[in-house]
Amino acid sequence: MPVEEIRAGGHFSNLRLLTTSTCRMRCGYPGEGVMWCHNEGMERNAIPEADLQRMLGIVEYFRDHHGIREVTLAGLQPRLDDGLIAFIERLRANDIKRVSLVTHGLKLIPWIPRLRDAGLSDVVLSMQGFDRHGYADIMGEDAFDNALRVIDHCRDLGLPVTVNRVLLRGYYEDIPDFLTWAVDRKLRVRLYDVLWMPGQDKHFLANHVSWQAIVHLWARMVERITVWTYGLPGRINVVFHLRGGASVETNVNAPKVQHTAPVCRSCALKDACAEGWLGCGIRITADYKITPCVLRPDLATPVVDGTGGYLRPSVLNPYLAGELHGTAGR
Repeated sequence: MPVEEIRAGGHFSNLRLLTTSTCRMRCGYPGEGVMWCHNEGMERNAIPEADLQRMLGIVEYFRDHHGIREVTLAGLQPRLDDGLIAFIERLRANDIKRVSLVTHGLKLIPWIPRLRDAGLSDVVLSMQGFDRHGYADIMGEDAFDNALRVIDHCRDLGLPVTVNRVLLRGYYEDIPDFLTWAVDRKLRVRLYDVLWMPGQDKHFLANHVSWQAIVHLWARMVERITVWTYGLPGRINVVFHLRGGASVETNVNAPKVQHTAPVCRSCALKDACAEGWLGCGIRITADYKITPCVLRPDLATPVVDGTGGYLRPSVLNPYLAGELHGTAGR
């Protein structure tokens, strides 16, 4: 089977914007009352919605100083309003080549045509099960039919769709049917191991299952493999290209013991961390902070000060490399 290996320096082509800290879903361990959702490093429902004009300034700053050309409007759940439509239009007008929306899909369907017309490039849908029972058990709300409608409506309008799914023990038997359905729609599927969070050892150990333990469920569908290695986050992504046009993407979740970022090498959580420094790109929270690690919110730093100025490159660049933390030298 053909295997292509690609090495990349990092995730810095992507800016991940969190416009709000609110979310209706409560993705957690079924029946245990404990959420595994990391809330993107924010305190859930505790931060006001971001001012999109200020967010636009942040994007322009990173475009000019770091060559950013891709923006992900990420969750918890991005706001859906006229302001977001105008924001996407401004991003595309400001030389942002790709704008993605991460969503659980609630209330999304009537907005999809306008999002596409504004310049949205693709939709990433969080869908933690391929049957109503499993979906509701994990996500805390029965919106399974809505998720299916979102995917088909996006496809009808020409918007590519990626499905994000976290694997849990006892909730993966639907994977073969799920992938057969995904192939029919030529979807990109990301299967993630559940992320360990501090204080959740018992729940994590009881519910964790690695994609490597269930790869046999799609092995016969694979026609080729691509392995992406990202140096700075210490992250390896494996993409299984399936016959028929769909794909399954996974992470090799090795602890970041040999991480290249100095802050990770000295971190007390490094043996359990599977994300790595800026593992999902440069994440900007709704209160205008860079949050490089969801396990260590104490390492977040404001990117905008009270006067509207930005973190100086002499401080920002070492910070992004994991060499300098906090706002010293602003």
